Amino acid sequence: MATELSSGIYRITTATGSIYDLVIGPAGSTLTRRPGELPVHPSMDGAETNPLRRDAEAITVLAIHQLSVGEPAVFVLDLRRDGIPTLRTTSTVLTFKHLS
Repeated sequence: MATELSSGIYRITTATGSIYDLVIGPAGSTLTRRPGELPVHPSMDGAETNPLRRDAEAITVLAIHQLSVGEPAVFVLDLRRDGIPTLRTTSTVLTFKHLS
């Protein structure tokens, strides 16, 4: 992964009101997106949260290209479950917390 994180559970919130749970373990990493869990940030000026394929499912993370507060996060995922990578970019990350 481009971004190196220690094992654990991380919670990411974005400007469009989505919550992402990132689980990093010895056997690999997963990302679960829960759209519209929080209000849209005022900086998004009327933006809406759109549904994405496999929302609320744990998706295998192949790489993390970018993950920092104030910037969109960029993940490479095995969204199709066939090893062909899919790039997923979030809206601006508002919070990034290590939960456990």
